[in-house]
Amino acid sequence: FTWLLGGLYLRAPAVLVTLIPPASPTAAVPDSTATPLPAPTPAPGQSRDNPVPFGTSAHLGGGLSLVIVGVVRSADELVSRAARGNPPPAAGQEYVQVELRVSCNQSMSVRCSASSYNFKAVGTDGLVRDAEWAIVLIEGQFESGDLFGGGVRTGKLFFAVDIGDAGVVLFYDSFSLFDRPVFFSLLPTP
Repeated sequence: FTWLLGGLYLRAPAVLVTLIPPASPTAAVPDSTATPLPAPTPAPGQSRDNPVPFGTSAHLGGGLSLVIVGVVRSADELVSRAARGNPPPAAGQEYVQVELRVSCNQSMSVRCSASSYNFKAVGTDGLVRDAEWAIVLIEGQFESGDLFGGGVRTGKLFFAVDIGDAGVVLFYDSFSLFDRPVFFSLLPTP
């Protein structure tokens, strides 16, 4: 077709549209000899079943990396000796002390943030446990805060977990929509 634009006649090219009818449906014949492919194993840290091995550093997102450097289980006596006011674990539970090292892997002018609220423990029952904030007067407890590139923050966190639950793992949750939790084994490898 043709139209007038500012005294000029413009002509649009013709467009040819060809419709292709759908193919006739055919029944797929299952291949009885095909072997299903196994599901890929997630990389260490991406699942509770395959946590980052004890003592191994892993990236957390936001420029941070973490390594578990020590675990004490049961830490009940250590907690009760530190301060009379430290609460005992609930019946059927024990304290586990997790010593960790968090590093900011950014340039020297970029700030990272590490908070004890980002660290959680989860056992075989699937219940998420926060770090115990009421435990006090233990030397070297982890302190939340900011650090710049090259900075390292170390410290101890305590979690109340079920007695004898060997499936407890630590995980870091950045609370970001773009990062997934990173899981860490609390069992030293032989």
